[in-house]
Amino acid sequence: MREGEPVRPRDAFKNMRDHDLPFAVDEVLRRTGKAQLDLCCYSMGGMVVYGAIGRALDAAKIRRVIAFASPGQVRTLGLLKLARFLPRWATPPVPMRLGMRTLAF
Repeated sequence: MREGEPVRPRDAFKNMRDHDLPFAVDEVLRRTGKAQLDLCCYSMGGMVVYGAIGRALDAAKIRRVIAFASPGQVRTLGLLKLARFLPRWATPPVPMRLGMRTLAF
């Protein structure tokens, strides 16, 4: 990725999984002097942990994980997985900010 280039969502997740989370865990363990850490995650944070443990993050460093509002199983929904092959112009973004603000309160 070049400097100044926008980060795609898939790359952002990969960066969090492979770099940010392992770095944060190592830093907390270093500062506290502990051997293991408890992780408390919310939503996408849980998915990042699911993807990192055993790959980018040593499972021996984690004592337990608590995930709130995070899916128990991460998978693509049927035919929607084929949408990744469509060109960007064929999959316009859906503006949801106003609707989410309305439903949030």
